[in-house]
Amino acid sequence: NELGLTEKDVRAICDIARSSKQAFSGTTTGCKGVGWKSVFRVCSEPHVLSNGWRFKFSSEGLGMLTPQWVEDDDYARLPEEIRTVHSAGQTVIYLPLTSCDVAEGIESEMRSMESDVAQLLFFRRLREVHLHFPSGGTSRLAALGD
Repeated sequence: NELGLTEKDVRAICDIARSSKQAFSGTTTGCKGVGWKSVFRVCSEPHVLSNGWRFKFSSEGLGMLTPQWVEDDDYARLPEEIRTVHSAGQTVIYLPLTSCDVAEGIESEMRSMESDVAQLLFFRRLREVHLHFPSGGTSRLAALGD
């Protein structure tokens, strides 16, 4: 989100049935938070960093997700790359994965996407994705033209 999140966006992320988007216009991605909520299959505490917003969610509870503010000491423990990109004004979604098995499955999917560039067409608003593996390896997918 190149403009950063607004309060309305944050409220929409927190409620599974709410969306800050109008009907499909071709300029937005997703609706009603179904895709966003799917991150809980691979991550128990997704972090959202955008402009002055710094919060995370817990996978406990149903329906309404209550954001928890990321305090300065917790923010300082985030990977340096995450903090650097956020402090440069970018919106960052940080998903610390729940297990190595999850990382291996995602790595396999990303490797598949690297070899089939047509899949990247569905990420028209996503600039790049970085995956850092517990073993020290990394994978990066970038938008076409990058």
